[in-house]
Amino acid sequence: MGSCFRNLSFLVIAFIVCIQIHESVGLYDEDDNVERGDRYIDKLLEEMLEQNGHEYDPYILEDSSIGFSKKITFVNVSGEAKLHNGYITGLKSLHRPDHCSVEEEGGNLLVKADLGAGVLDFYYDGTVKFMSFGPTITVHGVLAYVEVHMEFTVDAKTGRNGKLTKFVIDEMKGMKVTVSGLGPMNWALNYIMSGVTSLFQGFVRKFMQNKIRSHIAERLPNYQFPVEGGDIDITEVPEITEPSEEITEAPEETEAPEEIVEETEAPEEVVEETEAPEEIPEETEAPEEEVTESPEEEVLEALQLFRYLDLL
Repeated sequence: MGSCFRNLSFLVIAFIVCIQIHESVGLYDEDDNVERGDRYIDKLLEEMLEQNGHEYDPYILEDSSIGFSKKITFVNVSGEAKLHNGYITGLKSLHRPDHCSVEEEGGNLLVKADLGAGVLDFYYDGTVKFMSFGPTITVHGVLAYVEVHMEFTVDAKTGRNGKLTKFVIDEMKGMKVTVSGLGPMNWALNYIMSGVTSLFQGFVRKFMQNKIRSHIAERLPNYQFPVEGGDIDITEVPEITEPSEEITEAPEETEAPEEIVEETEAPEEVVEETEAPEEIPEETEAPEEEVTESPEEEVLEALQLFRYLDLL
């Protein structure tokens, strides 16, 4: 009876040890996959920033305009802020902030990773026009951090055939905008700040989707994921060389008598030129807010505005 109990205890202990060894091996394989995935993503970002970094920083912004209005003596008067010479700096700070995850699904490795960039700085020069008058302004914006989530697959055996399956902006943190130079038109500050904030966020989303996403998707098929812990292989497209043509001398031929052929001129075709329709840039207008003021305050504001215009 005692020997049976000892044998049973030995089997239980051996079973527990085997389970622990199996789990430790699984954790080692998982950690190895994560390490290889991190190296793969870092290499991908490094090559992309080296080749295309000049497009990222500074990133030139297109000219924009923001409309607003104000009620003066019971009449809504419209104004406009035109923005130009805009650019963003800090986009080359794109990096992998944390470890990736690697899972095997249907013969492929599914790699999930987060990317981040920040601090991003925005700059714009501008002019504000209200009743045909207005100051020159400077706009400065700061975005503390932008976070992107991406997923891609590679062949589990070869590490090739990389394909981007997901790329979304998760979060934008810490957006601040300052406008200087408004002077007596400081009442338009909230309208301009609201419009500029929407503009900057739209530019960041457009940059991430049109530039970063497309550049990553283009490179994935040319990178081999290190499925066995080896180095990352980058497939180079071979140069296409045109075959050299051998020049052979043709035998001399006797010239046949020339025939005189009367040529008839084809009628000239008149091609009507059509002008392409002019593209009208879309203007982003800040939401109008109704401001209710007493008649005494409206008259006082009108007098101050006319006094400011007389000084000009």
